[in-house]
Amino acid sequence: MRCLPLVMVRGPLLAQVMREAHQDPRRQALCRCCGARMPIQPERPEQTARCPGCLRVQRVKSDNDHPWRLTATAAEALRRTKSWVRYG
Repeated sequence: MRCLPLVMVRGPLLAQVMREAHQDPRRQALCRCCGARMPIQPERPEQTARCPGCLRVQRVKSDNDHPWRLTATAAEALRRTKSWVRYG
């Protein structure tokens, strides 16, 4: 863990830093056994992590792409389908 400056050790600034770190999807992975969130290091592509929920050790790959977003080609293919209904 990296050291924080003395200003960030107390008060609302520390709470803000902790909230932002918790909301970053690159810093956590879901456990394959119980579904709990495991903290991971985003700068390492492959690593071993222990789940805090079931205490199992797992190999985790850091995935930087966002699967819930459509690519431009996929969105265009979806617009061209006949089942795409537009109400305007």
